Amino acid sequence: MFIKVERDIVDVILHQRRDKKRERAIDVIVQLMTASRLNHHKVYLKCLLDESDKKALQAALDENSWREFCRLQKERIDIYGLLEILDVYAVITISKHNSRVGKELQINPFEEADFFLDAPTYLCTENQRDAQFYQIVCNYYLSHERMSNMASNYKKWKGGGSDFGNALKVDNILLENFVFAIADSDKKYPDGKIGETAKSIKFLSHNRYNADYYILINVSEVENLIPIKMVKKYNSNIAEIEDTDLSYFDFKEGLKYQILYEKDCRAYWISNFSRVDIDWKEILKLVKDKSLSEYFDIVRGKSSLISGCGKKLLDSLLDDDGWRNIREEDFTQSQLSEWKVVGKKVFSWTCCSKKKV
Repeated sequence: MFIKVERDIVDVILHQRRDKKRERAIDVIVQLMTASRLNHHKVYLKCLLDESDKKALQAALDENSWREFCRLQKERIDIYGLLEILDVYAVITISKHNSRVGKELQINPFEEADFFLDAPTYLCTENQRDAQFYQIVCNYYLSHERMSNMASNYKKWKGGGSDFGNALKVDNILLENFVFAIADSDKKYPDGKIGETAKSIKFLSHNRYNADYYILINVSEVENLIPIKMVKKYNSNIAEIEDTDLSYFDFKEGLKYQILYEKDCRAYWISNFSRVDIDWKEILKLVKDKSLSEYFDIVRGKSSLISGCGKKLLDSLLDDDGWRNIREEDFTQSQLSEWKVVGKKVFSWTCCSKKKV
């Protein structure tokens, strides 16, 4: 997270009498300097001080925090250029109440005494494998934006399965940390409804001062973001349908009979797979005059019309060197749109300086 620290926090240390408010201000600066020093966040703090104030502040801070404070005063950074490419950033100040205004997460540390400013953002996904993939997406975004001096740092949330939004609701991390959650839409076709997992993270809302969410709308699942040339390295048979729209294709289980009961969904797949060898007349006969439960009883146990790649597709590709050579032309339009949005959001919530050597 890019964190801009206002001068008023330092002024409390310099001019407030020794009380709990001053101790909290010292704690805040120490946490922020720790976050900067450990590259947990990108901290921006410019504060012109006379010699007297320098001595007073140095006396209030530990040696490591004072050294980091001095380093930040000398650091050169194009703050306006960075803010331009960020989706969100934090402002630490005592002059505002906790809120989100546009891109700004306005945080008053005296209103949230237990908030951990020195801890990395939590990246919350259905499982930790997905989080690892989104790091690849973030790295692509950094490379595309030519931000060689920046990196990302986050904590992987433990994961809560397909119901992870409801697991998040009862987790203390929401009270104490920056949190960003990403969920599959699980849509079966472009105009389809999002799934229960996606619905479960909407409680985060887009106006919270410390958390937000994103749902993959232009694709069904994280597997749909994998460029087809990478998928073919795992399963060459997928080449038979690579010229079709695979944004909502279930790469794990393939095209299953069950999703074809809904008329609009069926129409999409008939059009999309018009050149694929599927007996659509048979499916129309199976659906005709049947209730949903009756149709499900008929197709239960039938093999997928088009085979998927199995549940290990993403796992098998996470450490593949091929990601380094991914180019814009390797993506479909839907994939490219999601990679740009997700990359920007993940970087914004997890950004830090490249680790010092």
